[in-house]
Amino acid sequence: MRPVNFLAVTLKSFRTMCASVLLVLTVSSLTGLPITLGQSLGAGTIGGTVSDETGAVVPGAIVVIENRITGYKRTTSTAADGAFRFDNIPPNNYSVTVSAQGFTAAQQTVDVRSAVPQTLKIALTVSGTSATVEVQGAADIIETVPTTHVDVDQSL
Repeated sequence: MRPVNFLAVTLKSFRTMCASVLLVLTVSSLTGLPITLGQSLGAGTIGGTVSDETGAVVPGAIVVIENRITGYKRTTSTAADGAFRFDNIPPNNYSVTVSAQGFTAAQQTVDVRSAVPQTLKIALTVSGTSATVEVQGAADIIETVPTTHVDVDQSL
């Protein structure tokens, strides 16, 4: 049995690893594809579209994801096409709240458990309008107890 030269084995492994990294960097620079290092594999993505009840998109709507237990909260607004997106969301349960001027706020729950993107379609309903009418004026005095007054004759 021949003795194993651990230094030679380690050096060969190191050379193979360096060649692999060099190959990845070269392919990435030639193709223009970005390399994302250090990105969490467990983080998820929540995205979707906000529309009204007729299906028309709602640009500028405020979208909030929140986990009240952990205190995690992020806010964004929808683009001109009604789309929104949150990246790198830690695995957990979230409440998604969408609000826009002239609409009733909508809420959904989302369970992020993997890197698989969650796509939501949220429909907002038009909020009811309300008006306050204030009436001002003097009311005629109405006699409710006839024995409390004295009639005076105008001929005096």
